[in-house]
Amino acid sequence: MKEKSIISAFLVIVILVAGTVFAVSADESNGQSGTGTINKSYEAYYCTDEYGWRVSLYVSKYIGLENDEYKKKSLKEDYYSIGYTNLIRGNITVDATFWFGGENKIGYSNMSEVDLISLPHFHYLDAIPAPPIVCDGGNIDTVNSYFLSNKTILYVLNYLAEEKDFDSSFDLVKDLYFFHRYDVAGETKWEAKTGEEWGEQYILPLDSRTNYVPWVIIYEPMICVYLANGAGAAFLTATEFALAQGNSYNWLTVGSDESWVSKFGEVSYWTGMLKPQCVQSLVFKNLPKSVTLNESWFGYDPPPDDIGEVWDLAYIKFYGGWGMGFLSPAKQAENKFLGGYEWNPDTPRKGDDTPEPETTKKVTLSLEACAPNSSYTCGEEVVTGYSVTNETAQDIFYEDYIVLEYKVSDSSNQNIITTGRSDPIEVPAENDTIVWFRWTMPAGVYSVDIEAELVSEPTVVEGDNLSARFTNSAKNTLTSHTAEPKFSDKKPGYFPAVQPSKLSPTLSWHTWTYSEETGFVRNDYSVTMSVSATISPDPDIRSTKNVNGGWVMRSGYGVLVNANVSLTWSDGTAVTGYSGITAAQNASFIFPEFMWDGSVGSFENAVLSDGSFVFPSNPDAQGDRIHYIPLWYPDGMENYYVGVTVSGCWTPVGMLTARGFSNGISINGSLYDDWYITSAR
Repeated sequence: MKEKSIISAFLVIVILVAGTVFAVSADESNGQSGTGTINKSYEAYYCTDEYGWRVSLYVSKYIGLENDEYKKKSLKEDYYSIGYTNLIRGNITVDATFWFGGENKIGYSNMSEVDLISLPHFHYLDAIPAPPIVCDGGNIDTVNSYFLSNKTILYVLNYLAEEKDFDSSFDLVKDLYFFHRYDVAGETKWEAKTGEEWGEQYILPLDSRTNYVPWVIIYEPMICVYLANGAGAAFLTATEFALAQGNSYNWLTVGSDESWVSKFGEVSYWTGMLKPQCVQSLVFKNLPKSVTLNESWFGYDPPPDDIGEVWDLAYIKFYGGWGMGFLSPAKQAENKFLGGYEWNPDTPRKGDDTPEPETTKKVTLSLEACAPNSSYTCGEEVVTGYSVTNETAQDIFYEDYIVLEYKVSDSSNQNIITTGRSDPIEVPAENDTIVWFRWTMPAGVYSVDIEAELVSEPTVVEGDNLSARFTNSAKNTLTSHTAEPKFSDKKPGYFPAVQPSKLSPTLSWHTWTYSEETGFVRNDYSVTMSVSATISPDPDIRSTKNVNGGWVMRSGYGVLVNANVSLTWSDGTAVTGYSGITAAQNASFIFPEFMWDGSVGSFENAVLSDGSFVFPSNPDAQGDRIHYIPLWYPDGMENYYVGVTVSGCWTPVGMLTARGFSNGISINGSLYDDWYITSAR
């Protein structure tokens, strides 16, 4: 959804309570900038007025600490991650050719490469500040004051709530536990209440500024690089540019000087997505230095003084391209028990109403690919499925926001074909579900690597099998045309051939959905594919007859065919409007005179016409869609049938292939019986 709004920067450092003005701890920014020069590439390029910010929000779990204590805590363990989103300057039109990363800098700390996705959540804003160094007019003071604002945080909270379909931003935190430290006769005590029990005004940084808890905002500059290979644009943070180097893209320049070669080695002229993009100054100098920390917070440090002008990948990953804002508690909770649950962070009681010290929901899942039962066909639509098993005694709901993140790549060069995320998964305790995505197998690619991983925010997902990867081959559609019969053709000695059996396969799977009205509902899917065909004589033949509803004709003439595919659910109703199943995309016809053989020269490719599969245009029949019955085909002993095989109907658990046969046509004589010789008069 494209949104237009203006966020104004407003720094609040005092609050008014009961008519008295109290001084509070000043909010603090943690961002500085270095020096550099703006560079535009002669290969890939970027515009200095096209930028954005990856913005993340965290809120402390604790109430009643001093600011220095808060900043010595761990963001991963002592703060709730509320989420992150992308703020993009309104002069950019983002489409499906733009590639983004799907994490923030904290999330990338244990990753060695980046998975790129298209069309993530983002919001257009006209007034976001320009990143220093890489953009015209960028100023670090402007950046810091913009993001260190309760109004900015409230806007981002509203965006995150909207992305998760919540009614209000308070829904993001109302069910989280916040732990209050207070003293009783010199002894430290703790109590816990949910955000809803504390009250919105004491958790959110509202304009009234009565929040008991601090908020942390992380802001990472993003630059849009239009790629030299014509594959769209990479709209990434400094961390993502670094992690993509050598995996998804090559940002370096051929013939770089020694300062680059010493860090990255000689640059060969790689091909495909890894051809040099020639934006190395942006990626390894300017963007990482545009915003960095200037003091240590939450265990994260500013860059060392001797880091040098050109940063290597490890330095960028840990130090480059991010700033923080600490919006301090605007009001201190009273130093006494305030009616919560008694809580001991060291030895929590169990079996009563006392919440556990670890309040972030944890679930154990396993992921398994639904291995395809066939190779892919170039140009076909494909459905790929994964089985997700919930191994815990906890239900998983939409708001837990556990998703399947996937990537499909060309096995030969690792060029990305598609990436994306599923909708949030819903599955009850100790059950499993199928998650799937639909994509198109490109032409000219003959092997693909498909990777998927379960990711979540803020729920913690554990397990030994959270990712799954497989490789599958692909092929071009096999093309064939049968030779036209000749008068000299002879009946094979082993005729008639045994007609193959019909195939009407069924595949089954299930998913789960949840609503407050019905609870969890299991959705069982069982789909069957069948195919039927009807043949009839060429209407231009005068000697054909219809006897008791059946056709009688002579050999040597042509027949037409009309084949129809049926996809039905287990209750017999037709499959319509379900995007997890593709239509049958390939069909071919087989014939008794070729012993029902499926090799090239013995079958005809079908074409789709008005919803039915028919013969292709026959160049030996003035383009008519007919197939000729051989002259030798015996009359009386064997009706003439046509077989049809349809495939390319993909479901989340594999491909359906069906085979059927037409009605029979009785053969009585040959076309020679329609001709006679007479003497000239």
